[in-house]
Amino acid sequence: GCSNTEVTELQAELALVQAELADLQTMYDNKVLELENESDTLELTETELAELAEEIIGLEEELDYLESLIYDNIITVTMDDGYGNFTSSTVGYNSDFDGNLLDLLDESFLVTTLDTEYGKMLIGLDDLNSMYGSYISFGKNGAPSMVGVEAAEFDDGDVFTFEISWWDTKAQMVDYAIHLFTLNQAANYVNDETLDYQVVIGLDMLGVLSEYVSDDSVLGQLDIDTTSTKGELFKASYILDAIGVPNDATLELLNTSVGTGTDTWEYWYSLQTFNAFDNTLSNVSALETLVLTDLDTTSPYDQGADAGSMKLITLSDYDSVEVNAYVAEFALWISTDQLATGGFQTRDTTWGETSYPGTENSSTLAQIILGFTANGIDPTGVDYTKNENNLVSRLVEFQNEDGSFDYLFEDETADLMFSTPQAFLALVAYQEFLNSSNEAVNVFNR
Repeated sequence: GCSNTEVTELQAELALVQAELADLQTMYDNKVLELENESDTLELTETELAELAEEIIGLEEELDYLESLIYDNIITVTMDDGYGNFTSSTVGYNSDFDGNLLDLLDESFLVTTLDTEYGKMLIGLDDLNSMYGSYISFGKNGAPSMVGVEAAEFDDGDVFTFEISWWDTKAQMVDYAIHLFTLNQAANYVNDETLDYQVVIGLDMLGVLSEYVSDDSVLGQLDIDTTSTKGELFKASYILDAIGVPNDATLELLNTSVGTGTDTWEYWYSLQTFNAFDNTLSNVSALETLVLTDLDTTSPYDQGADAGSMKLITLSDYDSVEVNAYVAEFALWISTDQLATGGFQTRDTTWGETSYPGTENSSTLAQIILGFTANGIDPTGVDYTKNENNLVSRLVEFQNEDGSFDYLFEDETADLMFSTPQAFLALVAYQEFLNSSNEAVNVFNR
């Protein structure tokens, strides 16, 4: 057997090989994306892929050899998230190991479990995490396991597979739509040169914001001293909060400017921001009175689906007879006028001498979903389902294969400016709504 010193040295070497293997796997995955997106470099990319694959195989063999020197036994653990992200690792243990399979996994991976009457349920294994509508299934040596992780037996050479499986097709549909956006579009909205506040909020809710932009880059892009409009201050407040940086300066500026020439939209956005972060500033009370009084003179139909949905988000922070009546009236209007497609058509509007007919568009659908989830209303409920299609499933039908969204269903070009980021945030809100057992989810006040 090895001496303690030799074991320590081997473990250090093992850690280096594991790190190198992880780096190579990342390079390999990136090359696969290039292969999918850049057909003009197909031949070169395939050659690079083959070379990387050979290096990976070599490192895996070296890893197995090092582990055989340290441990008496080795099992293989593979993980598959269902979206092409596949990892394989070996776990070594000695014959005197006194624990079950869950204990063994816990020594090598980040393990999250949920206590149930049947024992511990595995809900997280490194980057493999289940959510509402899914679970982590596992098998042993190519066959599904008939027992839980705690009760599964293991021997030298066994191969255990863990993968995300879905039992709710609605939740799976939403997760896949979010996956398409994060894979193909998110980096266009959040990077070292641009910050879309809706995508920032959505990525933050998913816990992946740091994968797209660093805190330093965010701070470098936000120049609060030159931020003058209320819309910019509103957005900057949420972006700063997403990276954990105090937004006192933006709130103070918003508080100072909120009474100067503010239009209706900015009143509501400003109050929403104060409720999310600091509702004790000097102008908040007067603003609150002004905003809530607005409900006395305008109906949901008068407001329109977009403005009305935005106001529903702000109203989710209030509980009164008047507010609840307004929310109920808005929801009834959406249900009554909902289209057979499961979508919703905006009312006709007139600006100046020009009349604009209403449209069924993804941007409005996204706003309705955000307003509903903020008030704990299920946008896929029976009252918002027509011909087996609902507000959420109809929104997903506007999505393209590259994760973008069209404004109108018949459009040939995606609406990257408005519909795409709005739809992404709405889907994240609905997914969180499902994950929280249909509790209200206000993405602007979490």
